[in-house]
Amino acid sequence: MTTGRSTLNFAALQVTGGYLVFATVLAVWSAARGGGSLGAVAAYVVLMAAIVFSVRSDRNAARLLHDWLPLLALPILYAAIPKTAIGVGPFDHAIQGSDRYIFRTDAARTFASVAPWRPLSELFHASYLSYYAIIYVPPLLMYLRGDADAFGTTVHAFAVAMVVCFVVFCVFPVDGPRYAWPPPAGVPDGLFRRAVVAILERGSSRGTAFPSSHQAIALTMSLASLWWDRRVGLPALLLSVLLGLGAVYGGFHYGVDMIFGAVVAILVWLRVGVRRKPALA
Repeated sequence: MTTGRSTLNFAALQVTGGYLVFATVLAVWSAARGGGSLGAVAAYVVLMAAIVFSVRSDRNAARLLHDWLPLLALPILYAAIPKTAIGVGPFDHAIQGSDRYIFRTDAARTFASVAPWRPLSELFHASYLSYYAIIYVPPLLMYLRGDADAFGTTVHAFAVAMVVCFVVFCVFPVDGPRYAWPPPAGVPDGLFRRAVVAILERGSSRGTAFPSSHQAIALTMSLASLWWDRRVGLPALLLSVLLGLGAVYGGFHYGVDMIFGAVVAILVWLRVGVRRKPALA
């Protein structure tokens, strides 16, 4: 699909570029104070150069970058958060207090003990692993079908949801239950449980619990998919809900993290989503 550098694609690049400028300033400041990393600064500069290249060049590679760069940048930007944050916090106590006020318990510590059923645990953890499929499969289908408007709207909404979460991470870091407490009692062991824990131990970014970017981004992509084609959107939405439940069940997020992640997704889609046509049957 050739999008012709549509306004929607450029809007997503603008949002991503704005965050890169913000994050670069914070990362430089953090590095100067001894808490950051010049590697994070270099990554941000390379991504900004890629945006400039994608806008100014007529090469096929530039056109692909113009369309896909916000989505491709996600893992890099997420990994750089700990070296970008302003160095205050973490604010886990505030989020834990909110959890207890809403749920009357520490949901991330007690949810699994209420339902210590291995099939349920494996379903939740498998859904948690579907995160990147929810992000990349729907826009890929839109791209392959040549639906430039749907693709552009989806990537724009994705970029806004991502940036909202990442800005909060930088100024209000929350480590999450994994760093505050031992694994919750009652979580049954299983293949998918072990896979999720192994991935988080190797690739988790500390300080990125609130709001849950997993929930915010997955639900944003699900809403965009549902708007475009129900056959794609309904499975994505179901997986997003199970992902949110599984994050609390597995002790990876506080309940409030998922609530606010969902709120971010809904507000972003209401602001960015454009109903140009009805969803496909």
